[in-house]
Amino acid sequence: MSTLKKSFAAVLVLVMVFALTACGGGGNTTAPAASEQPQTSSAPPAQPSPAEVIELRWSIAWPVGNMVNQQLGPWFAEEINKRTDGRVRITIFNGGELLDVPGTYEGVVNGIADMGTSRIGSTPGRFPIMLAFEMPGFQFNNTYAANYTYREIYDKYTPPDMQDTKVLWIDSGSPAVLYTKMPIHKLEDIQGRQIRADGLVAEAMLALGATPVSFSINDAYIALQNNVADGILDSFRGLTENKLGEVTDYIILIRGVSPGPAFFNVMNLDKWNSLPPDIQQIFIEVSKEAVDVSTKMFWDFEDRGVQFGYDEGMQVSLLDAGEDARWIGAINDVSQNWIDAGDGSFDRAGMMADFDAAIAKYNAQFPDKWPAMLFELFPEAKVG
Repeated sequence: MSTLKKSFAAVLVLVMVFALTACGGGGNTTAPAASEQPQTSSAPPAQPSPAEVIELRWSIAWPVGNMVNQQLGPWFAEEINKRTDGRVRITIFNGGELLDVPGTYEGVVNGIADMGTSRIGSTPGRFPIMLAFEMPGFQFNNTYAANYTYREIYDKYTPPDMQDTKVLWIDSGSPAVLYTKMPIHKLEDIQGRQIRADGLVAEAMLALGATPVSFSINDAYIALQNNVADGILDSFRGLTENKLGEVTDYIILIRGVSPGPAFFNVMNLDKWNSLPPDIQQIFIEVSKEAVDVSTKMFWDFEDRGVQFGYDEGMQVSLLDAGEDARWIGAINDVSQNWIDAGDGSFDRAGMMADFDAAIAKYNAQFPDKWPAMLFELFPEAKVG
């Protein structure tokens, strides 16, 4: 074939290919343009920039070994961070790093910390109404009954004591029992003894004839070790967390003299108001869940405390019915005196009546496990 014919054939082939492509003939095997391809990516969701992250400082008044610092606080902080997609980051400060036990609430009000957790009864003079959450004479079966009662009463009355912060939730450990260095079998045995107590419980100790002494729970071990006090009122959890089982010898079950500590968990009001509405809603939801989470955690730690007391060789005694009635009768005036001290601007009597009704309701729902469990673990325990 001549060179001219070869050139003509090549041109003809090119023309035919072009025509087939333009008409779609022969199928389109060309990959779609990049802009037409499905957009897929394995990259993680975009994270907020450091400038967008809301940093909060949470002062928890207890030492690092406390259950709240170890478990409840980190759980809450992680839930908030997760549910806000990283937009909120909470840093926990243990007791004394930012604020101490009695100074926590005012420290939050003044913005030293954005959030704070401490005990109502360990904040002298600050909570004239909320102090009733630790009213001597309240006989909770356990932390479930206490926490659900507290939530119901707070939601109904919203006492004015904490209006200068955002209250996230109120909770408690479990009813306090008495730990002493000497056996206590009757009312006369406690008279003249120095017992660590504060708030309205200090008034109950005076009514019983004891001498209340006040110091932070963080200082309890050293105080008892050095005989600053003969005994202390605390939950079973305190036997292990505060190592009370190492510096006391006797567990005296006197439910009702101290219902147990009531704890506040609050946020600085300006900080709360600065949060976007969706983040506020997340805090509300997680705070409501925190009551249930803390209740379960406190319950589990109570078991550990009882076991710790057993391992330390402590002895247990339970006041008999007649003796128990003597103790409760001796402190009856504490509640009435608190009611009478009001100026009429708040329905103290109504709140006390609602407390009694709620306690009865939740005690029926959550039976007391401790006497049976203690006598199983301590078969030599005595009544009276």
